[in-house]
Amino acid sequence: MVCVFLSFVPIVSTVISLFLFFKKGDDGINEYDEPINYRKLFSDKHCINILDNMLIVDGEEYQYERYLEKYKIKIPNYKKDDFFADYLLKNFPSREEGIHRTRITYEAVEISEDDFYSLIKRIDFIVIINSFYLMIKEFQVFIRKEDFKFTIILDKNKNTVTKELIDTFDFPGSFYENEELIFYRKVYKRALTQWIKNVV
Repeated sequence: MVCVFLSFVPIVSTVISLFLFFKKGDDGINEYDEPINYRKLFSDKHCINILDNMLIVDGEEYQYERYLEKYKIKIPNYKKDDFFADYLLKNFPSREEGIHRTRITYEAVEISEDDFYSLIKRIDFIVIINSFYLMIKEFQVFIRKEDFKFTIILDKNKNTVTKELIDTFDFPGSFYENEELIFYRKVYKRALTQWIKNVV
């Protein structure tokens, strides 16, 4: 009897595996989701990725501290030839910090929050939040690839969504909505790149 039961184990496990493989996943954004490579999508523009204590500008990392609506951005000596470091040092006051023995390891540029977002507009940065959300006209948008097409997702908790605002974006793809998210699905790459050119 036990042998008969055990002979069914491989068949049952195969059926379960096939079911899980073809089962539709969750609609929402989860911790295992990855966005498309925004930097690759905007290869002709400068990108700034704003993390909790680090800025990544075109792949270069800058540590920063934020307090009292001010940013203190640390510029290591070896990065002074980088365009972003050069821009900060030419346009904002800096002071030498990070003294190690007799050597100064970095300069600090302190700027207000308003100045920080003004320089983002002046340089015409593509803004990415926490390597996850793409900022488009003050909207946080998540774009993922699904079966050779793309899905654009708006989180209602992060965006104030109105019909008028949605209409101005003219999103490509098929519309779907639940309590927390808005989806635009089955977007072809050409339609995605054309849409981004129009809205950015």
